[in-house]
Amino acid sequence: MAIFLLLVLIVNASYLSYKYINFYFLGGMLSTLDCADDCDAVMMSKYALLFGVPTPIYGLVYFLGLAFLYFLRSKSPLFSKLFNYYLILGLLVASGFLYVLYFVLHMSCKFCLISHVTLFIFAVVHYFIRHPERSEGSPY
Repeated sequence: MAIFLLLVLIVNASYLSYKYINFYFLGGMLSTLDCADDCDAVMMSKYALLFGVPTPIYGLVYFLGLAFLYFLRSKSPLFSKLFNYYLILGLLVASGFLYVLYFVLHMSCKFCLISHVTLFIFAVVHYFIRHPERSEGSPY
């Protein structure tokens, strides 16, 4: 299940990255997959770029790194700790993006929501379902 969730994250971030690159750097509008105007409004907001780079590209790089660490976590305790800290960092960033999306922009983009909710589900699967003994104490 965790691998499926990682694939969902990577595919979704790839789609959003392609859409943002097409809009910001190639000057085109990619037709959305039955997406309300909020998706396009989020893409055109001041929060869509961070240091001139579309935010989905950061997400894609993060999710690829998460997948890399996920597969290496059983190789050594160092990779396991890095994976845990990396996942927690992603959850904090996703929480910040959700805050901006709903409380600052007052919008709802289903592709953004897919990324954030899938990451939270991935964390639950990893920490509490795959390793039920962790639910009693620290996730480390």
